[in-house]
Amino acid sequence: MKFDEQGRRITGRENIQPRFITKNKKRIAIVGSSLRKGMKPSKVESYNRIDSILKKNGCDANNCIIVSGHSPAGGIDIWAEDIAKERNIPTDIYYSKGNYLQAFAERNKKIAKNSDILYNIVVKSPNSYCNHHKTYGHQQSGGCMTEMMAKREGIRTNLELVDNG
Repeated sequence: MKFDEQGRRITGRENIQPRFITKNKKRIAIVGSSLRKGMKPSKVESYNRIDSILKKNGCDANNCIIVSGHSPAGGIDIWAEDIAKERNIPTDIYYSKGNYLQAFAERNKKIAKNSDILYNIVVKSPNSYCNHHKTYGHQQSGGCMTEMMAKREGIRTNLELVDNG
């Protein structure tokens, strides 16, 4: 369900295209590396990076919503949700409707469309190539796909690199 800037429900018949889906709350997507890949993000460094992102955006329970894809493989998405829960920051979670690429792509598109800013936290790796960014330097993840979708939507994105844990 979507709402306009005054908190009224959008039914789809209006010509309203709000950037802030929920009244006066910045929607911050935090996505990235999962625990399924060979290289896993450092939990301590990732927690610190998520904490830094929340502080940089002045996030608390009153002015932010954390948008997540709730990766079934764990990792960045789940850790962001955990931190949000600890701080009573609301979450908007988009679950995949299956365990196949198209289902994840559909979920990622929803995350991209329903965020005001997106942070993609991935494992740095000089010899790894990311098909989404078309560059070497970090492990490719579904977060990279979501980041590219968000850029196409005109949403500000940030690529954050963390060590292998």
